[in-house]
Parts: sequence; structure tokens; C-alpha cells
Amino acid sequence: RTQFLASAPKPGSIEQMTTFERQEKRSLVILIFIFILFTSGATASGYLTYQNYKEHFREQVESEISAIAELKVNELVDWRKERMADAEVLRKNPVLAALVKHLFESPSDVETQDQLQAWLASYRTYSDYDRVRLIDVQGHTYLSDPAGLPSLSSEIIQQIPEVLNSGQVKMVDFYRSTDKSIYLGMIIPIVDENAGGQIIGLIVFSIDPQSYLYPFIQEWPEIRTSAETLIVRRDGDDVVYLNPLRSQEDAALNLRFPLDQTELPAVKAALG
Repeated sequence: RTQFLASAPKPGSIEQMTTFERQEKRSLVILIFIFILFTSGATASGYLTYQNYKEHFREQVESEISAIAELKVNELVDWRKERMADAEVLRKNPVLAALVKHLFESPSDVETQDQLQAWLASYRTYSDYDRVRLIDVQGHTYLSDPAGLPSLSSEIIQQIPEVLNSGQVKMVDFYRSTDKSIYLGMIIPIVDENAGGQIIGLIVFSIDPQSYLYPFIQEWPEIRTSAETLIVRRDGDDVVYLNPLRSQEDAALNLRFPLDQTELPAVKAALG
């Protein structure tokens, strides 16, 4: 005969189960709190690490750009000094002054023409000087290399009185010649020391920026997909770009923006 026995739980066992459930819940809450605390800490740590890396990376890039900019500026200054040194050799050269004076007095002297032509041609062996011409103080061309150059641009003609007054070499900023090419210019007074420092003529160099300046400005020490160097100048209420851009090859002397667009780096530079 099978007997079924059943017994009611003791009052103390119910209290033990309730206490155990409470302990389980408390442990679960503690674990959840620890998990949230750990996750928050990890998130905060990751965020701070990212911000620190971002700031460090930005400082590194800014330092690199500043170093490249300083290097380019220094090299451009040296390049300009070299051009000015070339000009000074001609400014107070007694042999050149004597030849020019004789040519102006005797324009049909072929021998003097040949000597001066050879002198001008020697400077075109340097890649910087694309055009060289000898002019009188009124701006009339007597000799040029190469021969048959177009007439002087208005930017050069406008600077002649200043050179005659100062007696110093004048470098003319980027300008567009009469044939629409872009040049820098140098106007060199030919001084006759035997005539009390009288200026008897002028030599004009046309410097093609495509030969050195533009490639140098656009060159970077390592490949960058977005970095580029700009040269700009203030022109009235605008800033005008002086060199080609990656996105616009004809930007030089064509691309300009008003100075009130202060978010543009070019405007910031033009405003100091």
C-alpha cells in the first residue's frame, strides 16, 4: 500500500527564502551598478583619450604647417635677394653705363648694339629671366632679348618715374603683360657715375613665375591630398590670388573675394 505524506513548510523556511531573494536582488543591483560604473569609466576614458589624441594630432599638424610655411618664406626671401643682387651688378656697372650712353648717342653703332645684345642675352641663360630689354628714361625700347617683344605693360610704365626719382632697383609685383602672360618685373636704373650719378637708361627684367616660383610654392615635402600654399595680396576691398590653385588653374590674378568674407584663410592673411 502506497502512502503519500505531505508536510507544510515551516514558518522559518519562508523567511529564509525571502532573505535569499533579497540578497540575490541586492547582488544583482550591485553588479549592474558596477557594470554601469565600469562602462561609464571606460567611455569617459575613451573620450578623454580621443580628445587628447585629437588635440595632439592638431598641434602636430599645425606645427608641421608652420614649419613648411617658414621654410617657404625663407627660401622666397633668399630668392628675392638673389634677384636684387643680379640687379645691383647692373645698376652701377661703369662698362654697361658707357655702352648704353654710346648707344643712345649713336643708335646705328652695330658693334655697341652687338655688345649690349650679348649682355642682355647672358641673363636669359638663367631660367628666372624670361625677357630682358633696354629702354631709355621715356620708356622706349632700344634692345630686347628675345627680339620683337610686345610693348611694355602699363604696370611697368607706371613704376618708371619712381625708379628715376629714387635711383634704386624696383621689383614689380605680379602683373599681366600686354600678351596676357603673368610676370614679376624688375626695373634697374643704369647709373652713370661719371655724370654725377645721372640715370641714363633702364633695364627691365620680366620674371616668369612658372619657371620656379609657382612650382616651388605648390611643392610639399610629402604627399598631401588637401594641403596647398597660397600667395595673395590685398587689392582695394578684395583679396586677389596670385598663384594657380589645385581646383582652379587660372586662379592667378583672376580669383578674388571681398574682404568681408573673413572666414576665408586668404582674407585672414590679407587682413593680417
